[in-house]
Amino acid sequence: MFGQGLVVEAEKETETVETAVTMVQFGSDGDASNIGRSTVQQAGFKEGGVVTPSKICGAEQSIISRINGDGSVLLQPILKDGSVDADPTKLSTVALNEFLEGYKKTVQIQLDTRAPFLESDGFRMDSVRSVAFQALYRHAQEMPSEQSLLRVQQTPSRAVYALAGFSAGKQVCMPCTDFAHLMAWDEKEDARSHFNILVTSPDNAIQKLQVMQSTSKSHVSLAFCIKVTDNQEQADLQLTHIDVGMPVWAAKGARYTVSLPVITTSKAIGVDEELLLHIAAKEKKESKKRSKVLAMEDDKYKDMATKKKAKKDKKA
Repeated sequence: MFGQGLVVEAEKETETVETAVTMVQFGSDGDASNIGRSTVQQAGFKEGGVVTPSKICGAEQSIISRINGDGSVLLQPILKDGSVDADPTKLSTVALNEFLEGYKKTVQIQLDTRAPFLESDGFRMDSVRSVAFQALYRHAQEMPSEQSLLRVQQTPSRAVYALAGFSAGKQVCMPCTDFAHLMAWDEKEDARSHFNILVTSPDNAIQKLQVMQSTSKSHVSLAFCIKVTDNQEQADLQLTHIDVGMPVWAAKGARYTVSLPVITTSKAIGVDEELLLHIAAKEKKESKKRSKVLAMEDDKYKDMATKKKAKKDKKA
């Protein structure tokens, strides 16, 4: 059958390859001309393979450039970086018995070409996050106690109420989190938090971080509990930022500027009034799928118009 024919052909091909390795050729005088090469190949070595002396630990590697008919092997040294030494004077020939007894196959040297971690974005980002966290921690200690100013209601609906009266422009609280929840943010991506920190280095490089809510069963930052509205008239709170100068010992005393988010009152608030934070509504982005559909429709109508024009020109 057709399938059996393929199997037979594959078997023949395999036999041909094996025969090419093991077959001994004879010259016109009747002497075997490549029995040495066959012996080396039968031992598992091939041209282009990498070998190393079997009894010397850490010895240099060589690549098999050629296996001669008498079984002698031409070796080209491999440098410490894994590249082959192209110097023709470094070629050496090893006799059959010496090669089989003194060499073994190995894996060619390959260097790790990764850059030092010190230069990585992650390492640099953690240094920026540490500056932001220290500034956040220091300023949070200077804020009045949240529990003395605010009351958080869990049920029947979650809300935050004022325990005392506030005048307009007064700092109420700031979002606090742990180090792990200060996340690097690319502004091309959608924000996952209302709160962000801007860190400006001495060379004026700016990094924006998102302040994510830390998950804890025993502690909470009240800033994350306040309801948000995009109606500025209804809101009585607004999000502002204050700049804090941070000398950084790890940067040899260089001074960073950290812009921290602080929730302040936008109008006077009475006792027991609910707090509402104004956050501007996000601009709706057209989905990629919708954009693709519109583009396809646009191409469709263009094609129809082209065909219609061609048909009209043909009639004319």
